[in-house]
Formats: sequence, C-alpha cells, structure tokens
Amino acid sequence: MQRMIMGMIALFFITAACKKDPSEVEKLNERIQGSWKLVSNKIEYFDGEAKDFEDIIEADELMNEIDFMPNLRSRVILRNGEVTQTEYNMIRHYEELYLELLDAAIFESHVWKITSFTETAMEWKAFYSNIQYENTETGEIKISDNIVITLLLERK
Repeated sequence: MQRMIMGMIALFFITAACKKDPSEVEKLNERIQGSWKLVSNKIEYFDGEAKDFEDIIEADELMNEIDFMPNLRSRVILRNGEVTQTEYNMIRHYEELYLELLDAAIFESHVWKITSFTETAMEWKAFYSNIQYENTETGEIKISDNIVITLLLERK
C-alpha cells in the first residue's frame, strides 16, 4: 500500500514537471489572431551609421491589411484588392521574435522582425543592405549601406 501511495505521488510530480507553460511564441500566435490594418510605413536609408534619407511608400501593391487565422494561416490584402493566402511561422532567434510569411512577401521580404506587440498595435521591421535608391529631396542616386523598413499595424 505504501509503495502504491509513493508511486502515485511520484507519478503526480512527474506529470506536474512535464507540463509546459506555453512559450512566448505560442502565446503570440494566439494573441496575434484577427485582422490588422497597416497604418504607416517608413523606409530609412543609412550611410554607415548615419541616417541619410527617410521616405514612405505609396503603391497599390502595398499591403493594406493582414488577417491571422488559426493553424498558422494568414491572408494578406493589398491596396489594389489582391488577396494572398499564406501560412506563417513565428520564430524566436535568441531574444528576438520574427514572423515568416511562407507564400507572400511584403516589400519583397518574407521575414519580419516583430519589434513591439500589444493587443491593439504591432511594429514590424525588415532589414536590407547595399540597395540603390533615389533621394527624392536631392535627386541623387545612391547605394545605401543599410535600409530599415518599418510597418506599424493596428488591430481592426
């Protein structure tokens, strides 16, 4: 009888120890579900460490909104009305969270760093290097060492 009680106690502790709290990625996958509207974008062009130029993109091919659904599915809706269905992944790399869109690209990027997230807003960033651009203020054609694209989305 004592062995049975000790076995049950041991089984309880083993079961309790094996229960895992959902990871931050799993929690975010649940919290991100719903419709999100793009409210702003900006592109920062850097020459070395110094910001050389900042711009926004106005294009019909730009994402207007994104819907996150259960089972890691999403729907990207462009300003021109085009809709792309895609699976997505949340990835943790060290202390940073990334969103990977498998069958869709926003600004030609499939992977976005999630730099902030609340229940009502989130910010994504994508990073590029050695990109040619025109500084619309000066008309000069330059090659930027680094480019950072920032998207701000709000829950609909």
